[in-house]
Amino acid sequence: MLDNNKFCDTKDLVNAVQAMIVRAKTTNSEIIYFIESGGLVLKDIFMSIKDGYGFNDSNIVSSKITALSKIPLNYQIKGLLTKNEIDSKINVDQLEKIRRVVEMNKFVNQKEIADLFFDEKPLEKSLGDIIDILTPLGDILPNIDHPNNDFLQNNLIFIQTKEKLLKQRIKALPDINHDIRPILNILLVNTSFAKKINGRKIYVMDEATSRGRALWSIEIILKAFDPSAVWKIGVIYSTAPIKSNEYIDYIFSSTKPPLFTNRSDILGVIVAKDEQAGFRRYETDSLINDLKNTEFDDLSLNENLQIIYKHIESISFEFDTPSSLSVDQKLKLINFWINCNNKEHFEECLNLNLISCAGIIEQVSFYLCAPNPFADIRERESFKEESCRFLEQLQETLNNKKSANEFNDIKEKLIAIRKELALNELISWQNNRKEFLQKINQFISVI
Repeated sequence: MLDNNKFCDTKDLVNAVQAMIVRAKTTNSEIIYFIESGGLVLKDIFMSIKDGYGFNDSNIVSSKITALSKIPLNYQIKGLLTKNEIDSKINVDQLEKIRRVVEMNKFVNQKEIADLFFDEKPLEKSLGDIIDILTPLGDILPNIDHPNNDFLQNNLIFIQTKEKLLKQRIKALPDINHDIRPILNILLVNTSFAKKINGRKIYVMDEATSRGRALWSIEIILKAFDPSAVWKIGVIYSTAPIKSNEYIDYIFSSTKPPLFTNRSDILGVIVAKDEQAGFRRYETDSLINDLKNTEFDDLSLNENLQIIYKHIESISFEFDTPSSLSVDQKLKLINFWINCNNKEHFEECLNLNLISCAGIIEQVSFYLCAPNPFADIRERESFKEESCRFLEQLQETLNNKKSANEFNDIKEKLIAIRKELALNELISWQNNRKEFLQKINQFISVI
């Protein structure tokens, strides 16, 4: 059944969540942990059927966990803290315990860690600030992501060795050594999340695992809060067929990825990296409410877009090399760039990360027109290269007066219709989510 179509269908999703719930029960797991953002659809399904399995809301958790090479540890830890906890100060007792640990251990970055807790007035710093400074100093071994690993240097070799790579990471999980874990345990022990998971088995639900990098993050993050944390993960899809073991408890398919992977339109929420909070969540419904009373330009949205499309095609004609991007993809890219002219945000978006910024809707709109994260890696790399090249050529072409005038017209019109364009996009996302949930509920209703 699973191999007939390209993606898991809604019936597959409901069946997979049911199967994972049963496995969570048989392992006596009390905490159900959903990995944002893809796992949020699994949470939607879970919340609709959980009562029949005896799970209550107080033991359900969700946060963003991903590869540490994509999003640093400090963001992911702060994503599990409340705002008050992030802003709180450590107490004298915690500081004394940490100083004893620093004196008794030899850390890889011993001097920097000692400076943080002995010389830099740590009692004046917030917990969030300390985590930001401390976590980059922690050494993690073994390091499978080391750049000298040959199978990470060539895309073709990488594709051929995914199964080997995932197995390597799973095998290494029991031996992971994060040398600052004792300090993090002292800093985080009194947080609400640490208290929630203490002494309880955790069952993690996520939509997919590819290279196993997030599995390492789960191990490191959970044991930062509770050094004795015990967990298993159930996933719907894996790029490599791995049998159940100590950590991966269930894989539903190795051939059909979930369609909703990182789909903010279906999830109903944008989960974006945020320097202060770790991650910030933007609810689609709330964003719509903020825009619904806006007064719009006299020209209709479609009329303005048609003018913009013509300008984009005209400018593209001046490029040295043709682009395979569609006109709509180019428009979304330009709109994102105009509203958030930040190279770091642009690069993060191309690497499947969203950053909290003024142009968050435009960023997500461009992000959603990219290939599915589980598309062929060469297709994704091609899209990234094409997008970067388009921006570069666009800026070179603006030396031409005609192109510069056309771009300024594009810019003026996009700014003029920004709110209407954003509202139109958000309503489309809202409808996508409603349609998706209706399909899910059809299958849930017959359980």
